[in-house]
Amino acid sequence: MTCDFNSIAKNRITIQSPTETVDAYGGRTTSFTTNSTVWAQITPVSGRELFNQGAVQSRLSHKVLIRYQASLKDIKSSSDYRISFDGRLFGVQGIRNLDADMKTEGRFFQELLCEENGADVNG
Repeated sequence: MTCDFNSIAKNRITIQSPTETVDAYGGRTTSFTTNSTVWAQITPVSGRELFNQGAVQSRLSHKVLIRYQASLKDIKSSSDYRISFDGRLFGVQGIRNLDADMKTEGRFFQELLCEENGADVNG
């Protein structure tokens, strides 16, 4: 069984990564740069589904399914990324690479495990 991604991916999301700048006085400011804008399926997680990532335990609020993005292949730095959607921000807690049958690890789709962080104050 294969997944018809076009029929389920109805949300346009922006994937962002942090960029740190240093001012003339040595102060550091972090802003976010858009990496890509892609179609996605966003699914709220029911209850309080928890997972372990190393020794840190996080709360998941949403799972976001996207087509495979090579820029997100380094899942070790996944917590650096965030998603902006409809004025809301989601911190990426983990990334799973999925195959076309949606059951095995692969390079067809990626499932982003996210925690909602609130409104996007920067627009």
